[in-house]
Amino acid sequence: MLELGELLEIYRTMVLLRRCDGRAPDGVCFDGEEAVAAGALLALDAHDTVVSSYRPRGHRLVRQQNSAADARFIDGDMARAVEVARAVDATGDRERIVCCMFGDALLGAGVFHESMNIASNEKLPIVFVCENNFYGMGTLFDGAICQEELYRFAAGYKMPSIRVDGMELLEVYTAMRQAAALARAGEGPSIIDAVTYRPLAKFRTREEEMMVNQRDPIRIFRERIVEAYPESDPALAAIDRELASGRCSP
Repeated sequence: MLELGELLEIYRTMVLLRRCDGRAPDGVCFDGEEAVAAGALLALDAHDTVVSSYRPRGHRLVRQQNSAADARFIDGDMARAVEVARAVDATGDRERIVCCMFGDALLGAGVFHESMNIASNEKLPIVFVCENNFYGMGTLFDGAICQEELYRFAAGYKMPSIRVDGMELLEVYTAMRQAAALARAGEGPSIIDAVTYRPLAKFRTREEEMMVNQRDPIRIFRERIVEAYPESDPALAAIDRELASGRCSP
């Protein structure tokens, strides 16, 4: 378990992400997926590089919680992430890795399979994180993608993989720390399949909305903190009050 101070900073980032990203003019926000963004990216070191093509605004916001880390954020696709991982690998610096954030819609795209093949063949220091909310541009992936359990794609490319509950921040955080350790040890890439949901999506069924509303990742994480540190409730309440106004500076 992380120290209380670390947990409070992560909680603050999750709340900040929901408050700020929810103001996006295009209506595309992270509401419901905060545990994946915060869990994966806050488990990285400041000198690691994040490449994101899936709601990059939210990922950038998380990285901005460490000003030094913001310079190592790239808005780009999986092919770009592999290029960056090649460049990092060429330096011989085993302390640096790349994290590629993407959505499940890419599982049916050629760039996904090409990137997996290159990363595995060259044992690149990269972790692929799929924010799997079961929809790609409004299309349910069951019937659109041949493999329903997305993390199993990794077996064909001889890389470790894990499916985690993307509503549980600590599961995502732990999985990223383990995958990052493998990459730093020269063991090559991994894939994390983080199952999550976005309740504000217009294409959700009523049944899905009811299920998701019971599994708010911020509420779940708050409960985990209080369970481990009963004395933390006042500090958590203070964070809620601080960000209730919608202030969006990091």
